[in-house]
Amino acid sequence: MRLISILMSGIILCSCSRSWTKVDEQQFTGGCLKGAFNDMDSLKARSYCDCMLQQVKKRYPDPSDLKYIKADTAMYSIGKRCRE
Repeated sequence: MRLISILMSGIILCSCSRSWTKVDEQQFTGGCLKGAFNDMDSLKARSYCDCMLQQVKKRYPDPSDLKYIKADTAMYSIGKRCRE
């Protein structure tokens, strides 16, 4: 009985997450581009932000988890990889 309760809790918790929508992607990319245009030309900025979006989506499958992004030291390494 306890195992069933644990499994059901896991299923319920997993179903609460959501995946990225086009609006989420556009908001992320728009914010990224605003900062990237300060450091690089528009073609490189677009490429960089596309790379960042793909990497962030892998790390944060639920876009509501983006609130943790500022505290995540891995974002620095993702950004560095996308600049190369």
